[in-house]
Amino acid sequence: MPVKLIVVIVLLGLSLLLDLYGLTGEGGAVVYIRIALNIALLAGLLRGQEWARGLAKVMGILCLVGGGIVLVQLLALGSLIFLIPTLGYIALISVGLLLVYGTFLLWTMGQADVQEWLASRNLRD
Repeated sequence: MPVKLIVVIVLLGLSLLLDLYGLTGEGGAVVYIRIALNIALLAGLLRGQEWARGLAKVMGILCLVGGGIVLVQLLALGSLIFLIPTLGYIALISVGLLLVYGTFLLWTMGQADVQEWLASRNLRD
């Protein structure tokens, strides 16, 4: 398994754990959808399914679009986001991580070694 794909699987697992932890507080339908998508994506990538690569690309695009929208909103607020300094920094760092994750996910799913590994894994099963 390529190291890039291992990193994606670890990040998806962490995201799933955070979503499951979020169920202890207030959660809505969005949390359940995210949990279902993460489970499906993890299972699909581990089994080498081609649809999982397509779903990962869609999730990467959604991360970039959502992160971009939130970043524009944060930038529009200007210095108001730093009325509570820690909260402002956490918001900017969170958006930055979302944008980096979306970019990494798209880049990883486009790599030839990941595509070859997924195809070979699917053919073995």
